[in-house]
Amino acid sequence: MYKIIQLIVLAGLSISLATCSVKPDGPGQCSLSCGNAMIAPADYEIKTLTDDLNIRCAAAGDVMDTYVKFGIFKKSRVGDQPVRQVAVPNISIQPLVVGLVDTQLHAGESYAGVATDTNNFCSDTCGAVNLRVAVKCPQDDRSEVAVYIHSGVLKSERALITVESPTLTTTTEE
Repeated sequence: MYKIIQLIVLAGLSISLATCSVKPDGPGQCSLSCGNAMIAPADYEIKTLTDDLNIRCAAAGDVMDTYVKFGIFKKSRVGDQPVRQVAVPNISIQPLVVGLVDTQLHAGESYAGVATDTNNFCSDTCGAVNLRVAVKCPQDDRSEVAVYIHSGVLKSERALITVESPTLTTTTEE
């Protein structure tokens, strides 16, 4: 009897550990609910999932929205399987945007220029954080906007957005 109970407990533990990884709600679908979001522990990792972006504006002073994506991960091992990174849902974040952005959005706060609603500052059920950033077109030349997120002591690498003015001319040497 003891062996049967031990096997049932071990099977239940194995199933619960195997289901701890994040699975989408359906193929390609992830949902967002930040109501019970928590701060990430120090052993988690935040990765920037967006390659550097280049945007060319139509007119100086225009505000253009673009998206940057981050992922929150933890290391996980089930049984004797190798350690792998697993995406983590429901982690609260704070964005930090540095550069020429629409200052009407969240004016005076570290996340000025972030068009994403503050109630959505967490990772979704797939462990992703998608931020909509309102960059402003420079008068001439180009500007760079750096976007970071952090949760507790964790900080992401930057996601870089280069915004080019319509008056920017490129010269080539012959």
